[in-house]
Amino acid sequence: MLRLSKFFTILFILTSFITQSMGKTGILFRITTPDIFGALAIIFYMFSNELLPFSRYKYIMVFIGALFIGGIFGLNFTQSMVEVLILIFLFLMFMVMIAHFDTHLGLKTLIVYFALAGILASIFGIYDLVASMVGLPRVFPGRAEGEVLSGFRNAGQAGAYAMIILAVLIPAKSSKMFDLFNLKQKRILNFGIIITLIFLFLTGKIAAYIGFAIGLGLFFLMQRNRKAFLMTIIITGLFFLFYENLNSIAPEVFNRIQSKYNSRVAINFKAKTTVLNKDQFIGSNLRLAVKAFKDNPLTGSGIGGFAGIYEKYEVHSTYFKIIGETGSLGVIAYLVFLFNFLKTLKLRSRSTPNQEFLYYLLPFLTGCFISWAYTYHMRKREFWIMFAIMIIVNQLIKYDYIRDIQKKRTKNEVT
Repeated sequence: MLRLSKFFTILFILTSFITQSMGKTGILFRITTPDIFGALAIIFYMFSNELLPFSRYKYIMVFIGALFIGGIFGLNFTQSMVEVLILIFLFLMFMVMIAHFDTHLGLKTLIVYFALAGILASIFGIYDLVASMVGLPRVFPGRAEGEVLSGFRNAGQAGAYAMIILAVLIPAKSSKMFDLFNLKQKRILNFGIIITLIFLFLTGKIAAYIGFAIGLGLFFLMQRNRKAFLMTIIITGLFFLFYENLNSIAPEVFNRIQSKYNSRVAINFKAKTTVLNKDQFIGSNLRLAVKAFKDNPLTGSGIGGFAGIYEKYEVHSTYFKIIGETGSLGVIAYLVFLFNFLKTLKLRSRSTPNQEFLYYLLPFLTGCFISWAYTYHMRKREFWIMFAIMIIVNQLIKYDYIRDIQKKRTKNEVT
């Protein structure tokens, strides 16, 4: 049973980039391919008689519980329960992933699978772009001209996914952890970084651009060594190289990225205003989130209860979504979750490969938090995979520390 559970967990990770649903109506509209694999992984794990460590992650259960309570008193009970079920599913998968990959070998394997997921997402996205240009059949259906989708519902999801893939792979490549991978695994990580960078650029996701650029800049400032400088120069050079030649290679994609930039960034500089202007979508969206909080300070509109009542779309920000859709109860629960999430970053030392990995992860994680000001990260599979990696690394640091102390004690007793 455990082998089957691990097999389907691997499939869940490899297909985690597929957010396009299996149908257009009914229950199939809410189900995707990785959901099936994840459900099977959980079921087989449960049948193996192994227990999941719920008590270790009480802060996650508190967060989900707060959203459940808020949904009961919210404006759209059905949608709130759907959102809560999604989080329960991701929480269970999070624990199953940790159970299967909580060793040094398992950690390396999990990172490689995550790299392969990024490679698959990028290859399918780039292929579908070329296929649309030359008239070949696509793997995944398209949505709009010049939009690089892969298996995602929209290019915004694709950009956010690529950003988190890179937030894991670049620290793995730059730290002493990279020396622990074998030659084949190193090649996968190297290729994963390159092709995911290309994919990120093609998505035109401005929030992901900003988050990744900030992460890369902080990464360089924190390291200030030749290796970090070289990595920064190579990545920056790749971005500019693609941008300079994109108009001649894929004009539809170039026009889409230009349009995104002009509507999200350039117009604000020219008009000497900001995206928070009440006449713009983001400004209006966030102000209505504050209104939802004021209408019900304790529970907000209920998670998922904002769209269709206050505005057509959901709140486009993790932080304002928590404020507007979960109220004070959700804000407190999210802060508790955030505190425990950040506790996994053991930054007091960089002496071991795992500690250095977390240290190098910090700048990119900072960029992610900035990007999440525009997107809602709590229901994204890639976030929970990254979180599982962080938890495993943290556990291994503790195990290694205890082992080293025991070795020293044994040595002292012998001498």
